Amino acid sequence: MISPLHDNSTPRLNTRKGFTIVELLVVMVILTTLMSLALPAVTKVRSKARKTTCINHLHNLTVALTQFDRTNNRLPASGYYYDPPSGPGGRHHSWAVAVLP
Repeated sequence: MISPLHDNSTPRLNTRKGFTIVELLVVMVILTTLMSLALPAVTKVRSKARKTTCINHLHNLTVALTQFDRTNNRLPASGYYYDPPSGPGGRHHSWAVAVLP
């Protein structure tokens, strides 16, 4: 008589715990592929955000210059300038020079 532990008529339950190396490699390949597809899209979005920020800053400068022109009937001085002889001496520069790179 065959003992019940070695009975071939009943299916054995797989009692292993964890993953095999092949399963881990397949998951890693899938994740790497997804990341390689997503990385250029993230870079493109960041570049677009920087461009939008720059355009917004230029728009704000334009609005500020327009308001200054309407209020004072002139645009602010640009570049380097000197005080008149009657005023304090020295070389100065305007905000336009200060904001340039």
